[in-house]
Amino acid sequence: MLAGHQFRGSGRVLIMDDEEFLLDVGSDMLKSIGFEVVKARHGDEAIALVKESVLRGTPFRAAILDLTIPGGLGGQETVGPLAEIDPELRIIASSGYTDNPVMAEPGRYGFAGRLIKPYRKSELSKLMQTLFG
Repeated sequence: MLAGHQFRGSGRVLIMDDEEFLLDVGSDMLKSIGFEVVKARHGDEAIALVKESVLRGTPFRAAILDLTIPGGLGGQETVGPLAEIDPELRIIASSGYTDNPVMAEPGRYGFAGRLIKPYRKSELSKLMQTLFG
């Protein structure tokens, strides 16, 4: 990226996290670089939203999934069903647990990339540029 040049994205992104604060911060970051954002709190909700988006003909470009959702489906359990529903969807693993094997090798587990929490807007922008730029 050139100094002073910021990647601008477009399209819809799903962000899934059990923490409202992280949903809000991630959503604000994504909106600030040009994406429309839909929030989900757990995997079942994310799966329903992706199914609905495909049926309506307005698929998501990417989904950012928190790997650990207490009492619900996390990213690791959700990535497979989402990839079946929409094979074009770019799915990103998100976690603060850097020792999780998914975070070491996201591609092995069906993810297109990873974000280590807490992530900065610059890290998010760089990843989205890698996936869509």
